[in-house]
Amino acid sequence: MVDVQVASTWNRLCGVLDGHGVRQPPPVPYVALVRGTGPGGQQTDQWEWGPNRPELQRFIFVDVGGGHTVAIVLAAPVAADFSQFVDEATPIVQTMTFEP
Repeated sequence: MVDVQVASTWNRLCGVLDGHGVRQPPPVPYVALVRGTGPGGQQTDQWEWGPNRPELQRFIFVDVGGGHTVAIVLAAPVAADFSQFVDEATPIVQTMTFEP
């Protein structure tokens, strides 16, 4: 588990990815932290995830065996509400089960 946030000094801008992996404007301060492809491995199945500034996110990585890892990302709609959001979401996350 790790909490992440784009540094206030980060100045690289990226458009947000749409549902097809195409960058859309407007550009925002963003860092892609995890990337992957869907089951088909096609260009349209590619995805990435990471925070936009000033968003704070909690990444929870779960080893589900068979060489697979699940990333659970908690992101509050308002950065100032992050602690309360995580406190409320954590009991839900703790009920999740995964099979390879």
